[in-house]
Amino acid sequence: MTNKKQNAISSDSADAKRRSPKGNFSCDSSDSADAKRRSPKGNFSCDSSDSADAKRRSPKGNFSCDSSDSADAKRRSPKGNFSCDSSDSADAKRRSPSENHKKNVILAFSGGADSVYLLHMLLAQGKKPILAHLNHSLRGSESDADEKFCVKVAKKHNLKIEVGKIPPPKNEEEARSARYDFLVRVRQKHKAAKIFTAHHLNDSIETILLNVTRGTGIHGLTGIQADKIKRPLLHTTKEEILSYLKKHRINYREDSSNQDPKFSRNRIRLKVLPELKKINKSLEKTFLGNIENFKDIQNFIDTESKKYIHSDHIKIGDFAKLHKALQTNIIIRLAGPNTSQKEVSEIRKTMLGNRTGTKCKIGTIEYGKLMLKPYAKSFPVKFSILTTKPKKFAQKCAYLNFDKIKDIQKLETRTWQTGDRMIPIGMKGSKKLQDIFTDKKISQSSRKSIPVIIFGSEIVSIGWIATSEAFKVTPETRQILKITFKDIK
Repeated sequence: MTNKKQNAISSDSADAKRRSPKGNFSCDSSDSADAKRRSPKGNFSCDSSDSADAKRRSPKGNFSCDSSDSADAKRRSPKGNFSCDSSDSADAKRRSPSENHKKNVILAFSGGADSVYLLHMLLAQGKKPILAHLNHSLRGSESDADEKFCVKVAKKHNLKIEVGKIPPPKNEEEARSARYDFLVRVRQKHKAAKIFTAHHLNDSIETILLNVTRGTGIHGLTGIQADKIKRPLLHTTKEEILSYLKKHRINYREDSSNQDPKFSRNRIRLKVLPELKKINKSLEKTFLGNIENFKDIQNFIDTESKKYIHSDHIKIGDFAKLHKALQTNIIIRLAGPNTSQKEVSEIRKTMLGNRTGTKCKIGTIEYGKLMLKPYAKSFPVKFSILTTKPKKFAQKCAYLNFDKIKDIQKLETRTWQTGDRMIPIGMKGSKKLQDIFTDKKISQSSRKSIPVIIFGSEIVSIGWIATSEAFKVTPETRQILKITFKDIK
């Protein structure tokens, strides 16, 4: 096989179009595996380019996807099962431009093996994703070569591509924030329904091993989590990805920093996993089963924990009778996911001590009850679905585009946390919530009383204070979600 680092991508052989990747292709989600390739905050320069009609390959195997394909895609389906959650129809061609935008999807495209593989899977389904490539400027000319390669791939397959280039990141958090901003801005620009990333099963395994090494609970054993971003390769191994690309002579770029042992994730991938595979040749399959088991356990614990958290208090007597695992989960749900084991122990000790007047991070003991602080309680909100836009928006209410949310049960409320960001209506980049509070002259003491509304991993509303640009009500909005915030000062 030719050197994968070359810039030009070779044509697929004639018989390659009749071959298939190993395994099933199902739409899940995951987080970025390599923080090294993420970008810092900053300004983005986006260029879009189009190319001529894409060749659609149809590999054998089972495929499933959230979004619908074009009507004629049914006549080009691959051998085997090809299913989509939303059906195609003949009148698709008669849809309005705003409706057609909903079929756009964004693919985070580095040019590496994983994203190239996912691109071919999407093309096989008749999709034409908009590629989003962020040049992180981390490897000089090598990063620029990655960018050129991605543009060539886009031209070959007649795809639009958005390219951003920014200075190297200062730290991982800054890189993650900037990368997320870039993908969200590309999605908003093209009014796309979804963002796809190519994180796979091995990425999830690496995450689990890192979590175990650093200390974690059940949640940390569930691997990369599903959220608003679609990650369809979580059941696909790295070996399957590389095997498919080699078999079909598909070129891709390699990130030289992935071989640098100074990064913890690299050491796990290069040294730890090979040793584990000597013990268990079916390591990935075993981990996949473990992940599903731990998810079931975590879901059960979450469901049970909710039964003991009342709107503004927890009954100490009920809490004391619970298994320690449930007690810990309740505390973490109220104190936040970054609560240390030491803090959990201190809060549990305070609660079980049950002395009126005693305080802890999440509240104060009062006559057999832990009275929760404002940021730990369930916020009193009322949801209403409107089919017509009101002439005037009411005070103490937020109005969201329900066409995008579809299910109220997918919304969560919590207090704001340090580092929270959102893109308010009218802005192009994200802004820290603490800065929004300052601009709105919201006092420090009142901020914890204002609920933050979450959809997936995205903040859609800060109470009635600010609404996300991505979820604003537009003239094309058919259903409006009205959120009324009751008894909040």
